[in-house]
Amino acid sequence: YQRRVHGAVWKSTHDVARFTIYGDLGLQNPVAFPGLVQEVQNDATDVVLHVGDFAYDMFERNATKGNDWFSMMEPLQAHKPVMVCPGNHEGMYDFLNYRKRFSMPMREEFDSLFYSFDFGMAHWIAYDTELYFVYDAMEGHGGVHRNFGPYPELAKRQLQFVENDLKKAVANRHNVPWIMAYGHRPMYCSDIDDEDCTLMRNQWKTSLEDLFYKYGVDIVFEAHQHTYERLFPVYNGTVMNGSESAYNNPPAPVHIVSGSAGCDEDLQHFGPNPLGSWSAVRIAAYGFGHLTLYNASHAHWEQLFMPNGTFADEIWLTKER
Repeated sequence: YQRRVHGAVWKSTHDVARFTIYGDLGLQNPVAFPGLVQEVQNDATDVVLHVGDFAYDMFERNATKGNDWFSMMEPLQAHKPVMVCPGNHEGMYDFLNYRKRFSMPMREEFDSLFYSFDFGMAHWIAYDTELYFVYDAMEGHGGVHRNFGPYPELAKRQLQFVENDLKKAVANRHNVPWIMAYGHRPMYCSDIDDEDCTLMRNQWKTSLEDLFYKYGVDIVFEAHQHTYERLFPVYNGTVMNGSESAYNNPPAPVHIVSGSAGCDEDLQHFGPNPLGSWSAVRIAAYGFGHLTLYNASHAHWEQLFMPNGTFADEIWLTKER
């Protein structure tokens, strides 16, 4: 099984554009999946972004688990383009199952690990957070017993690509005003049962975060944590709210973590307090989100509870162009 994105009908830069965004959807316990299928079959979205972690895990059972997951996903993927980026559950065997099963833009250059595309009023950059980590060898999966990663040369190429791509996106902002990014591991998070949040504090993020701030990325979408967390605009740990309100002309990106689509690892947990002043909303519940770009200045985000589809959270992000 393989997922290709070719020949999609991209909307013009003047049309309202709708995106469905989530991460961490497994073959077992895919709580949000029925809602996602209904979403695309009812034409309630234009593009789906799956921000890493597929099947849990595609390489298992001699990769037949990946086949089963793609069979499950067919009612969704048959209707709308699904854009992806790798997560930590894709790292085994040098991202082999991810690289062979997904065909994203710029595949010939970067093997679908990082890339960019325009859709309507938005320029999107997908990046690979897993290039900075080591994946321990696992016994009993094809006889390969070495560790995988990190990938410093690929990480260097990614940084060069991201900066060059952002320079072009900024120069084209009069045509495509919104600049968005998505990658699996969050740069900030408050889950108390994950060392990424509590101990390491996502120290890998520095170079990418600098670029996102320098070139004015509007929103960064992330997953990995099996929770939902919306941040205030933030850079280098400092909240940088907008003028009249937090999300009116903020000088720094807004980070949104939506990694609770459902998998066999269940939900994670928050403590009574956030791990930084940058945390605005924390919800430990299954769900996925909608991003709607109405024009060059107004973007609306909402997170929905699953499986009932009720409202969980929303913001309007406004920018004077």
